[in-house]
Amino acid sequence: MNNVAYAEYLQEAHEALLRRRCEPAGGAAARDELQPAALRYEVTFLAPLMLAARSVEVECRATQGSSGQLTIASELAHSSLDSRMVVARSSALFGTRGRPPTRARDAFGDRHHTALQVRRSDVDGAGRLGDVGCFEYLQEARIQLIAELGIDPTATVVAQKDVDLFGAPALAAEGIDVWSWVSRVGGRSTTIESTVMSGDDELAHGSVTLVFFSPQLQKSVSPSPDVLAALRSRVPSAPA
Repeated sequence: MNNVAYAEYLQEAHEALLRRRCEPAGGAAARDELQPAALRYEVTFLAPLMLAARSVEVECRATQGSSGQLTIASELAHSSLDSRMVVARSSALFGTRGRPPTRARDAFGDRHHTALQVRRSDVDGAGRLGDVGCFEYLQEARIQLIAELGIDPTATVVAQKDVDLFGAPALAAEGIDVWSWVSRVGGRSTTIESTVMSGDDELAHGSVTLVFFSPQLQKSVSPSPDVLAALRSRVPSAPA
């Protein structure tokens, strides 16, 4: 399963925990008003989530900070008849979102641009983008950038994904723009950053660390000089 599936399982577990914590005397309607929104996800991927798993388990632990923000630490595991394997760990920060920051389109310069259509499944009844929708858009943009650079998508695995989520207004009908670039090139890994925009509103910013991996050797490897050169060609000369 791809990393968006991990996000779906985590979001479902977070929502169940928050419903229990935020259930007030006023019932479900009042609870929905009080339930905080996700502000940031930090997800460390440890192993593949296999379709053959009999079940997927998410264990969550919530802690309240002095500022009132809530942090949920989670462990995602899959189990079979005789084993249990932890496949990801995450830390998610919850609180109140304000208005999203704004940026002009020309601020992104020559960064890679991906235009995406808003799908019905990505938004709620008010037309706001869901957290998993942001993960999906970030993944689609990263795949397009990797393809443009001529890198075999099976040669990398996602090791870390950090996503900041901002206020989500009703989405523009014309769709979503995602701007992506390479922010770091290492000997066996690279980091790709992306910003999700709706018009001039910044909905999310993601940072993904990819490790070059050999399925045959079952270990990380150094990419070819051509791949390193292609990645470096997408490192911006100035910040957005």
